[in-house]
Amino acid sequence: MPLPSRLADRPAADGAAARGRGLPGTPVRAALALGLLIGFYLLALLVLAAPAVRGPTRKDPV
Repeated sequence: MPLPSRLADRPAADGAAARGRGLPGTPVRAALALGLLIGFYLLALLVLAAPAVRGPTRKDPV
């Protein structure tokens, strides 16, 4: 005979109540992944755009 449970008496949550039921730490992992992705993108953009902004470097003829 199964033991009675309080969870069995409650209806399943839907909509806004069900959104917070993900795995623990999932929002932190998602924010970290997004931050790393944006960081690498900005670093690559900086590396590629810096020479274009500085212009060509020429040595003066002696």
